[in-house]
Amino acid sequence: MIEQDLEQLGFHKNEVIVYLALFELGKVRAGEIIESTNLHRNLVYTALEVLVRRELVTKTTVKGVAVFSVNSPDHLLDELDRKRQHAQKLVEELKSRQQAVEREITLFEGLDGAKRATRQNFQADKGETVYLLGASTHEILPELSMRWRAYHKKRIEKGIKFKALYGRSTNSDVVAETNKLPMTDTKYMPTNIDAPMWFNICGDTSSIVAIDKEPVAINIKSKPIADGLKQYFDHLWNQKVSTFVGENGFDQAFDDILQTLGEDEELLVMGIFDFDKDFSEKIKQFHVARSKKRIRCRMLLNAHAKQFGQVLSTIPTTYVRYMKEGVITPAVFLIYKDKTLISIPDERIFLQIENENATKAFKAYFKTGWDVAS
Repeated sequence: MIEQDLEQLGFHKNEVIVYLALFELGKVRAGEIIESTNLHRNLVYTALEVLVRRELVTKTTVKGVAVFSVNSPDHLLDELDRKRQHAQKLVEELKSRQQAVEREITLFEGLDGAKRATRQNFQADKGETVYLLGASTHEILPELSMRWRAYHKKRIEKGIKFKALYGRSTNSDVVAETNKLPMTDTKYMPTNIDAPMWFNICGDTSSIVAIDKEPVAINIKSKPIADGLKQYFDHLWNQKVSTFVGENGFDQAFDDILQTLGEDEELLVMGIFDFDKDFSEKIKQFHVARSKKRIRCRMLLNAHAKQFGQVLSTIPTTYVRYMKEGVITPAVFLIYKDKTLISIPDERIFLQIENENATKAFKAYFKTGWDVAS
């Protein structure tokens, strides 16, 4: 019955009676409604007050007397829309409060625990991204290295994206090979921090996996924590300057050149001078490896570095010129793609700048020197 349907929409019994009476009576005074419904006048006025407030009935004054008329039934739908919008805001607020306190922590021990921490990534939706922060453990546990191959195969089949920042001790071949996979984007951490652990972030779940003789994985289900770690990841990912230090720093910085450039692409080098014996040998080995990959290189050397320049010029796909006498550079600039590596050999410090505009400026500076060099 219509009376029951109205009650389900939030009408009290007297409101139903008064509301339906107005459809029959039309535009009338309260007295006529009282007479038609046989309800006490207080009950009628209370019901009318509610119906007017809900915008289901209109109250007007004619010659000083209040007159009531029913509005279009469409107002019932408008009322439901307003309630739904209000409920939606309320639901979002309640979810926010729930997430602020909802936290589920699980501890997994052993190699199987580390594997379980990664397996849960497969619950992600197609197109979702898994974040890996600080991984530098491929060589520590061979079993996990094998596991990663199977992990990536299944991840790609499920259409899940992968983004990783590897620790600097990770072999460059691992980073390069992983980067070749579909839906995958990886690079080194911008700072020289290595630790036998990584953070894995997927959806609302974060995992801290510590690798030792006995691995330990801690799973934390908390949206605020996951969101915070993603922000930290994005901050590190978007840094445009990376610092490499020491012999390992050399390997990582110069390996990036070999991994970034392909056949027939070009490396520009400006400012080579007489290095110490060990560094000179490493530079020579680097350029031999570069030549094998058929990466072309133009070198603009300091004038007093001709002896070393003659050695380098014997390497295929290498073209050498010399700056004018008296022009000395305390650092070496290696320019490739959108990156510039500033090498300070005496200190074994290497600064990598990843910025298109900065690289264009260095290339222009190189061209000016190259055009007037001998």
